[in-house]
Amino acid sequence: MVATGDRLVAGGRWFAGSVPHDRAALRRAPATLARVDLAHVRAAWLEHGDATRLIGELSVWLRRAGMSLTTRAQAAGLTGDAWGRFLDDVAGESVFDPEPGAWWVETPYRMNTAAAVTPPDAERILAACDRWLAAASRRQHGARA
Repeated sequence: MVATGDRLVAGGRWFAGSVPHDRAALRRAPATLARVDLAHVRAAWLEHGDATRLIGELSVWLRRAGMSLTTRAQAAGLTGDAWGRFLDDVAGESVFDPEPGAWWVETPYRMNTAAAVTPPDAERILAACDRWLAAASRRQHGARA
């Protein structure tokens, strides 16, 4: 399918479509996919209960969500405090507590630290990821509206 102006071409046939609506759906797609991916991470956490694995999966999820909501060039190489500032900038607010907000910086690389993440901590971190995505999505849609 190829979009040309306000029409779609599929199999050589022209279809009039609501391109503004389609564009709005495309703008929402990264946040929608990130929301689905986060739900999968949460479901896996409920099955395996492994905090080390959860933290690793959330770290990967945040990186992917950050890149899909902005660009790969903006997010891929960031680490440490720069990564934290990026997450705050994307959301338009500071969602992750500075203490123990370093979970996404240090925990995936320190297996012994991950063991210190308790189930209540994990739930709090999952909730923070939900808030971050909601804030980032609102900011993204507000900027393009």
